[in-house]
Amino acid sequence: MTDSESRQPSIEKLVAQRSDATGLDHEGFVDWLIRDTVRAMTVEEKRDTQKHAQTFAEQLEARLAAERIMKEMPVMHLYDIPAPVVGRVREVFPIAASLECVPLIDSRVAAGEGRELLDEEAERWIEFPLGNSAAGHVALHVSGASMSPFLENGDVIVVKLGARVTINDIIVARRPDEGYVVKRVKEITNSRLKLTSLNPRSRSFDIPKDLSLVLGTVIARFRRTA
Repeated sequence: MTDSESRQPSIEKLVAQRSDATGLDHEGFVDWLIRDTVRAMTVEEKRDTQKHAQTFAEQLEARLAAERIMKEMPVMHLYDIPAPVVGRVREVFPIAASLECVPLIDSRVAAGEGRELLDEEAERWIEFPLGNSAAGHVALHVSGASMSPFLENGDVIVVKLGARVTINDIIVARRPDEGYVVKRVKEITNSRLKLTSLNPRSRSFDIPKDLSLVLGTVIARFRRTA
């Protein structure tokens, strides 16, 4: 560690000195406070801490977002059953809905090949009472840890089909030529959707604001528990 680094207070300490504990539970406030703290630094302090400040801001924002979303969408125990009728998802929607179930697609989000998910066959269903609206929902396995701690590898999510999205929604979208992913909507512009992970070690990216690329919004999460 250099002498400059040993004298330099961390961005975490600088932020803490300028806020109280209640101020660090809102992503927008934290983002403003960090930017304002950096503006107040000397030129030398900015040079030494700017990169670290950005990393800290992204990690804190991701943690706060994950905590908020987990409170809004508690994890539920997974009950899955053999499908009484095996067929393409779009064809078995009405039957599954009548039994208060949602078809479970075997293909894993974030590891797909871009094919049409609703044309997959569902050999298992999950019990999830949604009434008649269940016909507009599908269940998917999650692959990877990019949305940890909200979603873990092997979790199952229920997706409400439809392309209408708002900022902070958790959605399933298709990256052109790559496959399906589950991400948080961070920004929406006239032409792009900026999607981000809840695991700060995973990178954010943009996709075209194309309704055909959005499968739907995540409304529930399931995990097999002991």
